[in-house]
Amino acid sequence: MTKIETKKIPYRITPYHLEIRSLHDNRLEIYSPISLLVEEDEVQVVAYAPDLEIYGFGHDLVEVLEDLRKSIVDMYYDLDRDKDRLGVDLKKIWYYLSSITRQK
Repeated sequence: MTKIETKKIPYRITPYHLEIRSLHDNRLEIYSPISLLVEEDEVQVVAYAPDLEIYGFGHDLVEVLEDLRKSIVDMYYDLDRDKDRLGVDLKKIWYYLSSITRQK
């Protein structure tokens, strides 16, 4: 009888859901978790926040969540600065983001 060699796949083939409950930023906090869809392959991990239409990228889950959190904080301050000049789609995103966050 021969021994069958198996290899462990180091990444997930199917997307999965996560939530973030903190932005890890001392200026901004969230009241409601932000839902994410995470996909991994052999090269990178991608997290997508569909309610905000924003992505985070990285080589592992920790890195991708850090990137996404930073992008959300940057988005908050960009939209807040320009909130009087936003188009329809960005107004929807700003309305949602401002309803689940507040400045500390």
